[in-house]
Amino acid sequence: MRIMPSIIGRGRQVGVLDAFAADMQRTRGSHLHRTGLVKPGNYYAGHHKAQGVLVTVTRSGRTKLLDPRCDLGNNASTGFAWGYNGSGPAQLALAILIDYFPTKPGGKALAEALYQPFKFTVIAALPDCWKMNFEEVGIALCRTLTDEPDLLNRVISSLESAVLDEIVGRQEKNEPLNPADLSESIVGAITEMLSEAFSMSWAFAASLVERHYSGLHAPA
Repeated sequence: MRIMPSIIGRGRQVGVLDAFAADMQRTRGSHLHRTGLVKPGNYYAGHHKAQGVLVTVTRSGRTKLLDPRCDLGNNASTGFAWGYNGSGPAQLALAILIDYFPTKPGGKALAEALYQPFKFTVIAALPDCWKMNFEEVGIALCRTLTDEPDLLNRVISSLESAVLDEIVGRQEKNEPLNPADLSESIVGAITEMLSEAFSMSWAFAASLVERHYSGLHAPA
């Protein structure tokens, strides 16, 4: 993977996300695969202008302003910010992840569960002007998710709620549910969400889900 040079901070030889990329390639590279979510040329960019900050998203050659999504979390009345920990960076982290997971089932749940860790590990370290491609976002999220068991458990619980809401929404009122079938469907759906959202192999995603539910049922 090529880290885009504009994300490299002044006076540094290593990009903000180079460490994430190298670590993921060494420790989990065999578990990752590229999907339609990760395409060359898709990226986020931020610039400081005289009139304020400008954050854009480029997808399939088309660039537009990034939606701040203040409807989901009004962390900053003054808009986006980066390079430190605060409300402006929190809103930018949330906006990027809501955009990153737009069509994925449970995408909103994923974004809301992950944007604070994403703010601390990525957004707070960005230089004045930066570009961050979609693959870099996925690598940073995947490392955070798999390195923090408590966060992984919260993410899977959020996805479980999203799956249940979808099942209940589609179910006919008088159609009975088989608990065994329901449980299997939920586990399969969560595994699919993790695999697609984080560009993981199905086997690796399944191992994370199994770890989560094994922990819930482990003897005290």
